[in-house]
Amino acid sequence: MSPTKATRRKQPAAKQAKRRSTKSKAKNLPRSKTPAKTGRPRVAVDLQQLEVLARIHCTYEEMAAVMGISEKTIQRRFDHLVKGWRLGGKTSLRRAQFTLALGSPAQYDEEGRQVRPAITPDRVMLIWLGKQELGQKDVARQEHTDGEGKPLPPTELTVEFVEPDGRRWGAGKSRDAD
Repeated sequence: MSPTKATRRKQPAAKQAKRRSTKSKAKNLPRSKTPAKTGRPRVAVDLQQLEVLARIHCTYEEMAAVMGISEKTIQRRFDHLVKGWRLGGKTSLRRAQFTLALGSPAQYDEEGRQVRPAITPDRVMLIWLGKQELGQKDVARQEHTDGEGKPLPPTELTVEFVEPDGRRWGAGKSRDAD
């Protein structure tokens, strides 16, 4: 084995020892007396407000502006929570759409007072949900029939071109004819 190979193997161990030595700058102190972490303190974030903003599908930029923190802070620390809250917002939106599409009866409290009015079914929402959820689509048919339902005979198409100087060509005439 050559001496260069032996020194190569020792280098990673030396680097690891160097890394270990940088963990604590304090020398000869017990672990409990090591200095506190330095750096910028963490920003306090109101998670309830962040949840409300995520459920109504605000962008990271909008959330950051409302909360007074950076977009990167939200993405780095709370991305997993924001994704879950956005899914909950989608569920609420879907529930509201189905209620609007199918309608619902009025709701009353124990004393008989109306708490929520009745919702009549909405045809437009039913059609939209059918297209989104069931893959339904509008089909426009063009039938070329006469008034009795018989197909129309094919028609002959004639194309004629008019030059800026008024000369016409096409429809059996050549461009150079005159």
